[in-house]
Amino acid sequence: MPAERHHHHHPQGRVFEAVLPVWMLFGRGGMARRIAQMADLTAADVVVDVGCGPGTAVRQARRAGASRVVGIDPSARMLRLARWITSLQRVRDVSFLEGAAEHLPVDAGSASVVWAIQSVHHWEDLDLGLQEVRRVLGPAGQVLLMERFVVPGARGLAAHGLTEHHAEELGAQLAQIGFSEVTNQTVRVGRRTFVVITAVVPPA
Repeated sequence: MPAERHHHHHPQGRVFEAVLPVWMLFGRGGMARRIAQMADLTAADVVVDVGCGPGTAVRQARRAGASRVVGIDPSARMLRLARWITSLQRVRDVSFLEGAAEHLPVDAGSASVVWAIQSVHHWEDLDLGLQEVRRVLGPAGQVLLMERFVVPGARGLAAHGLTEHHAEELGAQLAQIGFSEVTNQTVRVGRRTFVVITAVVPPA
């Protein structure tokens, strides 16, 4: 009997693995549209999406007018999915690179907008990640960090995000490393509430 029970676990794991990117895909459209709107993109913008997942916000950035967009994610599998959907939808001038927030594979000062949608809570070293964001942004560049708003003491999946206190701390960290105009706001997307921390690199 135990062997049989054990045997049943594998397909479920595989199904979950197969469904996760699809769930991420459909779950991210509203967030992608909102962040692109907040960034107020123009043809002068080069956008870097940190933790791009299946690339929903990367494609949205191009549709919203950015001239070039780079999606970065640590998962090769997620990047394959992102490239596949992007080619199906014939979205051009986007690229997907494997990398982590702490070591962004992008030249210093090459981006005008860097955003992260629900990826900050996965970063292994927040300080290093924020320093990297600062490095890749040119003068007057902007950062937008979007996370699910969570209540203190939440557990499991409900804890994936930022409390009000953590959002304030994150804003303070951005100010410390030289960002200005730090704002912290809550926004509704569908039935969910998110916190978005934005900041700007002072002009040269």
